Amino acid sequence: MNCSVFSSSGWKIYWFRQESESSTAQLIRHNETGGVLRVSEEGVYSCRAGRGDPVFYTETSNKVFIQQTVPIKPTVVLQPNWSQIFRGENITMRCEIQGGGGAQWMYEWRPTNRNPPSFSEFRIIRAASGRYSCRGTGNSLLTRWSDDLSLNVLDEPRASLTAEGTILPAGGSVALSCSVDRSTGWKFDWSRQESEFHAAQLIRSNEPDGFLRVSEEGVYSCTGGRGDPVFYTETSNKVSIQET
Repeated sequence: MNCSVFSSSGWKIYWFRQESESSTAQLIRHNETGGVLRVSEEGVYSCRAGRGDPVFYTETSNKVFIQQTVPIKPTVVLQPNWSQIFRGENITMRCEIQGGGGAQWMYEWRPTNRNPPSFSEFRIIRAASGRYSCRGTGNSLLTRWSDDLSLNVLDEPRASLTAEGTILPAGGSVALSCSVDRSTGWKFDWSRQESEFHAAQLIRSNEPDGFLRVSEEGVYSCTGGRGDPVFYTETSNKVSIQET
C-alpha cells in the first residue's frame, strides 16, 4: 500500500494497524521513507506523515481494510426456485456458504447498483433480468465470488383455459383445465358469468390443481396467482359451457 501527501515532498511516514474497526490503532512503523508498505496480515491500516524539526504532522489518512481470502465459493440459490420468472414478481436470492470455521458472515452482492443488503437474503421487488453473485466477509476473511446466477425475466403471463367439451350432458359435468405455460407454483381463481353480458363472479379461489368440474352452464374463466405477495397472471380466455 502507498501513503503520500499530495504535491509535496520531504515527508516520513508513520504506519498504523487495527485488529478491527472498533479496536485501537497501533503504530507498526515510523520514520519510513518512500511511503510504501507491504503487509501480510489482515487488519485496518492507516498512515500519517511528518516532516521538519520540530515535526509537523498531517492528519491521519483514510483507512484501508485488508482481508484474507479463503478458498470458499458461495452458492446463490433462487427462492422460490421456479423455472420461469415473470416481470413484476417478487423473488428472493439466498447466498449459501459452506465451511468457514464458524465465521460470522456479512454478504456483498453484485450488481451493487441495486443497493443490496449485507444479509444472506437479497429480496428483489419486481424482478429484472440480470446476472447476480455474492461473497461473504467476516472475521477479516473474504470468500471468493460465487458463480453468477443468470435471471431471465419473461413478460407477464396469461392463464390458459381448456375444456374437455362445451356441452353439458344431461345430468353430467364437464372438466375445465387452467394452466400457465411452462411454469409451476400457481394456484387458481375460477370465475363464472351467467352470459357474456353479465359480470364475472368468483366461484372458487386459491385452488392448487388447476382442474374444475362444472355442471352448470355459463361463461368460465380463470386466473393464476403465486408468491408472497401474490403475483397474478392476466385472466384467461373464456370458455362458454352450454346445457343440452
